Amino acid sequence: RYVVPLEILRMSDCGLIAIHPKAFVGLNNLTSLSISRSVVSSLNAIFNPFIFGENHMTHLDISVMLLPSLTSEMLGMFHKLVYLDASYSGVNYIQPALFNQIQNLESLFLQSNHLTVLENVVALPRLRRLHLNTNELTEINLRNLTRLEMVDLSHNQLTAIPTNWMCFSETILLLNLSHNQIDSIDRHAFSQVSINILDLSHNQLTSLGPMGSVEVHQLDLSHNALVTVSSESFYFMSNKLGDLDLSYNQLTKLPLDIFEDFHSLRRLSLSHNAFGSNLQSGRLEALFMSLRYLQVLDLSYNFIRS
Repeated sequence: RYVVPLEILRMSDCGLIAIHPKAFVGLNNLTSLSISRSVVSSLNAIFNPFIFGENHMTHLDISVMLLPSLTSEMLGMFHKLVYLDASYSGVNYIQPALFNQIQNLESLFLQSNHLTVLENVVALPRLRRLHLNTNELTEINLRNLTRLEMVDLSHNQLTAIPTNWMCFSETILLLNLSHNQIDSIDRHAFSQVSINILDLSHNQLTSLGPMGSVEVHQLDLSHNALVTVSSESFYFMSNKLGDLDLSYNQLTKLPLDIFEDFHSLRRLSLSHNAFGSNLQSGRLEALFMSLRYLQVLDLSYNFIRS
């Protein structure tokens, strides 16, 4: 039996081990469906009824299941989908053509899977939230995804940020690239990008140069292996950067003009570096003199002896 007007159906945490292929027949008015934490061997058959006639599905939760792949045959009929959660589901492959069929998608949750590659995500022009943390990605192309607001790529295996990696995105609240293996950032990696919080902590950067035209309000570069930082590294951030964390690196000095014309920097963490001798000798005095608006300065654990 089925109820034709039904719009929202939640069956998560029901211990489902099987769903009859005709279970959703006649439910084309559904806008939201959750079957998370189910043990269902295949979604192709149970979603097949949505192929016939127009369906109105906008929200689909298939998280915490056993889904090695996501394909067009499985999900391509949901053309109106704006929210898809397939996190914690053992996904190791997503058919690139799938994204061409669900181009209205705004939120995509794929964290804690086994993805090594994600192709054609640029086919999702309306994408705002992208959660790919805790996968095995070595690279990903985000170029021209101009509506992004939240991107979590932490705990992957990214090694570099290439040229024009992110362009024309001015609404990003969080870009989390922490806990990767990033050892280089191209000088043109970002083009006309504005980010509220950029987390690059726990990577393998030894030097930092220009990163392109990117404005950042809060930047975390802690727990890298930075030895040198260019005077141009934060050039495009001078009017916006309010919080900078350079702690847990191997820095002994910074260019004395690196913070010239910075009007928003309120918090600067330089702890757990090796600034000691340069601080004692006064060679960094000009650096701090330029920080007229600074409210918090952390210099702890820098081998300062007197």
